[in-house]
Amino acid sequence: MEKLLKAFFYDYKYYLFPDDCASLAELKSKESVTVKRLKEDRCMAPDFIYESIVEETLTIEEPNRLFEVRVNLYTGQEYDEILRKQVDRVCPGCERYIPDGDPRDTGNLDGHHREISLDGVCYEREGENDTWDFATCVDVFWYRISERLNELAVCIDKNDQKKLNKIIGEELSHFFPEIDIYGTVYEGKYTLCFQTEFGYQTVFVLLLDYLASVAGWKENPVAQAGWKVLPYRPEGTFRPKKELKGKSTVAYLKPTQGAPFCFDVMLYHPHPAKLNEKKEQELIQQFYENMCARIGEEKVWMLINSVEFTSEKSSLQTTEEIATILRNKYEANFGNNAAREEGGSALPAPIPYGTSEEQINALPYRDLIGEGMTRCGTLSFLDRDDLKEEPFWMSLVSFAYLYIPRPLDSADNPFQTLGWYLANGDQIPEPLRDPEETKVGSGAIGFAECGEHGFILDCFVASENKFFRTLRTLAPVLQTYGAKVVLVNKDGATVYDCGYQFNISEETL
Repeated sequence: MEKLLKAFFYDYKYYLFPDDCASLAELKSKESVTVKRLKEDRCMAPDFIYESIVEETLTIEEPNRLFEVRVNLYTGQEYDEILRKQVDRVCPGCERYIPDGDPRDTGNLDGHHREISLDGVCYEREGENDTWDFATCVDVFWYRISERLNELAVCIDKNDQKKLNKIIGEELSHFFPEIDIYGTVYEGKYTLCFQTEFGYQTVFVLLLDYLASVAGWKENPVAQAGWKVLPYRPEGTFRPKKELKGKSTVAYLKPTQGAPFCFDVMLYHPHPAKLNEKKEQELIQQFYENMCARIGEEKVWMLINSVEFTSEKSSLQTTEEIATILRNKYEANFGNNAAREEGGSALPAPIPYGTSEEQINALPYRDLIGEGMTRCGTLSFLDRDDLKEEPFWMSLVSFAYLYIPRPLDSADNPFQTLGWYLANGDQIPEPLRDPEETKVGSGAIGFAECGEHGFILDCFVASENKFFRTLRTLAPVLQTYGAKVVLVNKDGATVYDCGYQFNISEETL
């Protein structure tokens, strides 16, 4: 056994420091180096075994992704003896645990090496009385839907939207609010589209986007069957119930103040003051449906900020003119960048935020924010008063953010480096990364600058366990940066120090 050996972390892999390098700065100056790699095979960082050491020639393409770390080395027998004690202490009561004497018990530690660390922390535990997190619900939902794709294909072929919604709605209702689904053939593939109404909270649209993203993940059985799932209805896939003629003058657009990509719609009515709330919603939804049918629902969500009523006729534009303006604006400002990639997302539309006023009720570190962008103001604009009312979304997901106390203009470019690691989790080596994993635990929604204090990265969290497991793989990076993670859920806002363990910070208020 050897303790606190000098090592380094690069592109999700660990290596012992080479004998001819005295410092990290010297290592960064090299283009390639022959090193002993510490594989996380039958072990988990920062604790490794001698049997999993291999020699490799490492090419260093990006020095800023190098981080120094201290590691411990054990024989495989020593490691397993410690791990066995932790398994016996931690694992009983977990639905995944096979107790001693069970016919399925092999007597070895297969599976535990990638799940539980030597400090006894496991982010895979499923207690007998634990409720499923949102990520698990979504994962199981798509598995069950994948078993009924033949039925859904028949519904689409017959345009039987009622039966299609009944099949999907029965499964979705177990964990998600009621939502209409539209089935179609799009780009040559059977496609399921979520239908929304204008004015939905951005967090609801975010969750629909998450549902669609998980279905599009390459390991997901729906994607493997060749189906598409979209959180919106694409252009040309449906007709609105009441179609507005192209030459009808119905509204005019005006740029949204503070949001250069968006418009406020001034919808014409001869007597706006006489409209009740129900009629207003009916007219807004009619306009919304017509724009979605013409340019695609995703473009409408990206570009239209609000809808108000006006009796002023002089500036009115036709339905086709408005659609053309919106389409051109979208192409000019987003173009292919807004296209959905595998596992990626485009909705809701990003909006700016920032304040120059003192934030008395701000969550930890958020009083430092100067400016930024977020895809979900419902989460990013939370304060302590909002938490007292326990928002509806808290029964589904959590909100979390990383605070990096390191200015953006630091020489090591922490934003770019951390961004690379967060975007390239698929490079985590097996077996620590399960290649058959279909659960998506979290997603980035915003970024905020805190001036000389550092910056903040906002995330929604569909699985707290998977979120912390992901952060644990970044321990060398986050420790070096002195990062904090703030988790916001039904228990309030809790600040944790980042590392191989997540201890509640003394800065938690």
